[in-house]
Amino acid sequence: MRLVQSFAFAAVLLLSSALSAAAQSARQDIEAALVKFMDAFNSGNAAAVGKMYTDDAALLPPDGKRIDGRKGVEEFW
Repeated sequence: MRLVQSFAFAAVLLLSSALSAAAQSARQDIEAALVKFMDAFNSGNAAAVGKMYTDDAALLPPDGKRIDGRKGVEEFW
């Protein structure tokens, strides 16, 4: 029984470290995309901001008027 518990504990440790690495990688990707967006936005580069959206994007600004598509997003920004 002790061997099974030790094995289970080791498996949990290994899996949690793998999940932590994946979560850290995802966090870094998100932070890099945010920096890229902010740089483009702050420099007034609407084309670069628009490229971060898909062709079928939908943007919902505070005024409630839906903006569709990458071109619409570029025009909005």
